[in-house]
Amino acid sequence: MSKPLPDGPVSPEELYDVPISVRLARWHELTDRDLHVQAIATLEARGEYDAGRYGETYLPLTAGEHVELLALGESIARSIRNPAHVDRALQAGVSWREVAAATGRDEREARGDYQVWADDRHDLHRNYPGATSGMTDEQYAEATARAAAP
Repeated sequence: MSKPLPDGPVSPEELYDVPISVRLARWHELTDRDLHVQAIATLEARGEYDAGRYGETYLPLTAGEHVELLALGESIARSIRNPAHVDRALQAGVSWREVAAATGRDEREARGDYQVWADDRHDLHRNYPGATSGMTDEQYAEATARAAAP
């Protein structure tokens, strides 16, 4: 059973347990409605809006829905931009130069972000040994070596 979206404004962190497919669907729903409202307003301002032609009316997003849209977008971006993808790419033989180019960062930033991610995963494993997303001492040593490798 997938976790539903929480009611009311939330932070991106509060959305991580919600499947990305649910977050994406809600993000699309809010974005589509907002775009329709903006398009209708543009057509009305030009005197070109024809309710019979364009059919359904759309309610503008509330302030809370705008906050929800922002939090959804940020949580989706963070999930998709997960450093675990960098880890798997490096293990597959991708170079730091290729990682930097693909992520729009310089190598130093990419390596630093990766090392912070590895540190966090290692801390997670030490503090919560049963956590499936943690890194053992051996995995951490390998990740740290990848971060430093030329």
